Amino acid sequence: MKVFAPAKINLYLQVLGRDKNGYHRLRTVFQALKLYDEISLSETGNNRIEIACFDKKGAIKALSGKQNIVYKAAVLLRQRQKADKGATIRIKKNIPVAAGLGGGSSDAAAVLLGLKKLWKLRLKRKELVNIAGKIGADVPFFLSGHTAMGEGYGNIVTPLPGMKRKRVLLVSPGFRVRAKWAYDKLHGRPKPAKPPGLKNRVYGVNKIKKMIEGDIEALLFNRLEEVTIPRYPVIGRIKDFLVDNGAGFSMMSGSGPVVFAFVKDEKTGIDLMKRTKKAFNCSSWLVETE
Repeated sequence: MKVFAPAKINLYLQVLGRDKNGYHRLRTVFQALKLYDEISLSETGNNRIEIACFDKKGAIKALSGKQNIVYKAAVLLRQRQKADKGATIRIKKNIPVAAGLGGGSSDAAAVLLGLKKLWKLRLKRKELVNIAGKIGADVPFFLSGHTAMGEGYGNIVTPLPGMKRKRVLLVSPGFRVRAKWAYDKLHGRPKPAKPPGLKNRVYGVNKIKKMIEGDIEALLFNRLEEVTIPRYPVIGRIKDFLVDNGAGFSMMSGSGPVVFAFVKDEKTGIDLMKRTKKAFNCSSWLVETE
């Protein structure tokens, strides 16, 4: 069985505070993209769960085996259902790792859905969401994908009206940013950012819906840029370069370092990809929103 795990960007990401357990409360808007990891699932004759992860260069040892978030997903699903089942899981990584695109969380959600079918489990949607929330904050979103608001730690998901399909250019500087570092660094900045002309950027669901249906660029905001860009200035330079060379808007996704930009058409996107690669020697992808 083959399943596909989409990438995501955060159209909006506001950090509302930090709880005693160390987790940060968020309000965010997820948008799924047509950039997918490919996952093959097959049932084994024993109860072993085996995971192998690959990219274009070959096996990724750091993401194979029990250390992969997918292993946690499979084990939790099996424990919840008391199923004496096993599976071989092979992941072809097309989504860059630790880049703010949610690849690991998406893989975990895709495996939950795939194993439910492979193992013929009777599992209600609510139960699946509960398991997903125990794996990681972004995982519940990927059970449905498309466009949604995340609250709590990002794990309380409310579907939103889909935005008009857009072409999105993704640009990766080629290094990784640990999400934990970004959120911990932000902890010393308790007040929301206050851009000129705005009291703050804390929007409710009704306001967000109107902005998605109307002026989507007015919604775009990522508070983690406050700490990530000063530490990695190249992210800011890529943002500025994209806008100066034809993009309507550019922003970092999640904790970074990937920057995304909306482009008006494929020709503009391809041209901007070439210019950006020449200027920064970086990887890029031209994709569409789901």
